[in-house]
Amino acid sequence: MNLKLFRTRKKWSQCDLSSKSGVCTSVISKIENGHIDTVQVGLLKKLALALDIEVSYLL
Repeated sequence: MNLKLFRTRKKWSQCDLSSKSGVCTSVISKIENGHIDTVQVGLLKKLALALDIEVSYLL
């Protein structure tokens, strides 16, 4: 998943993304580190909306 790439392009910390998306920092960390294999569509939508990107970019 490209989550970390898009987050760091905006120069956001995981905490920043958490605040803007409503997704827990621990979940963001687990996604970025490959500890979660399957991410719910609802979470992807929240993250994509916060990052101002299409959901498909996170797949």
